[in-house]
Amino acid sequence: MILTTILTLAMLAMSADNGQDLRLKGIGHRLAEANSAYCPKREPIAGASTEQPPVCASTFWVDRRAEKDAGADGEQVRVTSGLIDFLDEDDELAAVIAHELAHNQLGHPAQLDGLKKGRAKVVRETEIEADRLAVWLLANAGYDPVYGARPLKRAIQRFLQDPLAEQLLEGKIKDGDTVRVSSDAGG
Repeated sequence: MILTTILTLAMLAMSADNGQDLRLKGIGHRLAEANSAYCPKREPIAGASTEQPPVCASTFWVDRRAEKDAGADGEQVRVTSGLIDFLDEDDELAAVIAHELAHNQLGHPAQLDGLKKGRAKVVRETEIEADRLAVWLLANAGYDPVYGARPLKRAIQRFLQDPLAEQLLEGKIKDGDTVRVSSDAGG
């Protein structure tokens, strides 16, 4: 009886893991295929399954950790089990995958590799760039681009709206003042 229960639990866990794999790869391949005309041309990844479309040179895999995280290394898009479980809607998961796929398409991992001086600025720039491309990737693949716009909305709030609100509260900006916003090499 105990052995049967253990085997049943193990089979349920494998089934859930397989469901996550299918969901992640299905969404990832849909994004990659819909945007293949715009991907940098690269050689197929050695050892990749024949299921993987030969576009965007990215594979998609589930990291079995419970934490909520995702990443890209230039060839792979990794999403944790915890994040997949947390995101109910496929559009939400597609936004995460599109963001990481954008990092791969734009060559961000190679740009950041070994970078020490000015890393924070470059990371910030690559995140904003990936957010912008992710919205386009989502829309092109038929997903709701609103989910991809959320990180960009947060960046606008953090870097523009919040500082302006603080200046209003401190009296540095007054009613009728004109505020000019620009960006320089320092961000």
